[in-house]
Amino acid sequence: MLLLALQRDLLTSRLETMRIHLAEAKAQWSDCVAALERQVAHLNSKIAEDSIEHRRIELAHRSTINNLKLEV
Repeated sequence: MLLLALQRDLLTSRLETMRIHLAEAKAQWSDCVAALERQVAHLNSKIAEDSIEHRRIELAHRSTINNLKLEV
């Protein structure tokens, strides 16, 4: 009976240790996911800005070409 109680206590202790490790792993993964989500948001914002800038340059380029054609 004493042996069973000791085994149970040992298993309970191991289970608690594993729960702590699991909680730490979950927190770490959660932090990693949050960091990646921030990076994605930043990159999406950068893509939007770059697209606007590209469109502006494209329109300016077309305007310059049209002006040069009119001069010729």
